[in-house]
Amino acid sequence: MKAESLPFIVKYASAIKETTNFWSDLDFSIVENEEDKVVIDLGQLEIHYVDENTEPFEEYKFATAKQGRGIGSLIYLEIEGLSELFKKLRKLSPRILTEIKANHWDGREFMFSDPDGYLFVAFSMKQ
Repeated sequence: MKAESLPFIVKYASAIKETTNFWSDLDFSIVENEEDKVVIDLGQLEIHYVDENTEPFEEYKFATAKQGRGIGSLIYLEIEGLSELFKKLRKLSPRILTEIKANHWDGREFMFSDPDGYLFVAFSMKQ
């Protein structure tokens, strides 16, 4: 068995407007922008941020809890212009969680979080 694709992931947000502004300030494309949802285009993957108070399925409501958001899950983004992204994020402090460092596969990376605490690692294979 194998998945056909991984077109999007869903994350719950406490403030859609803040999330929209965060990704827009980093020059990522906003594909859809509604009062209770924003879709961010990261290239080969979209993140669908949904207002945490609007989950329609009772069985999924546990996933909207703020406690533990971002813990145990890292989303890796291969970035062209890693230093430029780092500088933009520096202005949005305290979103940067690590400095740019060499990784184990001859690239460079740093960790940051979005406004809801979800964790991302921006990396580049170019030294």
